[in-house]
Amino acid sequence: MLIPESEFPEMPFDGRRFFEAVKGWPHDTALKYLIYLWHYWNHTHCNGLNDDDDYLRRLAECDLQDWKRVKGIIFDGENFFKLDGGKWHQSRCKKVYIRELERYKKNLAKTEPARHAALVTKTVSSSVTDEKWIQALKDNDCYRGIDIDRELGKLAAWCSANGKQVTRRRFVNWLNRAEKPIVPIAGKPCPAPSRAEVIEYAKMKGDKSGFCVGWYDKWHARDFKQNGLPVDWKFKFSEDFAKQRV
Repeated sequence: MLIPESEFPEMPFDGRRFFEAVKGWPHDTALKYLIYLWHYWNHTHCNGLNDDDDYLRRLAECDLQDWKRVKGIIFDGENFFKLDGGKWHQSRCKKVYIRELERYKKNLAKTEPARHAALVTKTVSSSVTDEKWIQALKDNDCYRGIDIDRELGKLAAWCSANGKQVTRRRFVNWLNRAEKPIVPIAGKPCPAPSRAEVIEYAKMKGDKSGFCVGWYDKWHARDFKQNGLPVDWKFKFSEDFAKQRV
């Protein structure tokens, strides 16, 4: 799950443990240690501070005459920051970061439906979510085979990203541009395509990698049937081609 930079978990502060660790230190050194921890968490995401004296000294605005003393305390290689793989790491901070990141991901997964609902509510006018109007679209033969709810969610995401609102007119226009699967009529199975037909259709869809050849062989071996029913091969190809490009 990709997490936006702005949404990484904030660094928790355990005051008791921190002040016990820096007890007896000069106050300015303790503050510099906190600055390094904060930068290690928020800017490197615990991937390490560069082993560069000038970089480290400037990071905490440490005077040149004090640097040797400060580095000897904070970057001691044992109790605080340790050099590992060419970078400085604080082992406990890294463990807490991993734990908090996993907790954040779990909470994000739990709240995803609510976040999606909030997105739809924010960007969709109330007239569009009217149950009777939505049901009328689902009952309309023109949109047979189209997942109306899914398309509404896709349009809501697009409008949110572009600063627009979903209206009935915009949603109908969106549906009219949506690719409609061909639903076989009872007793009239969809004819299986030839290799040439698939290649020609694939070119129109922008297939430059030859994906269509392997796809044709797979479905030709199945007689273009799924669960015993004929497959609308154009719709299925478009769906599979889109997936392999993600």
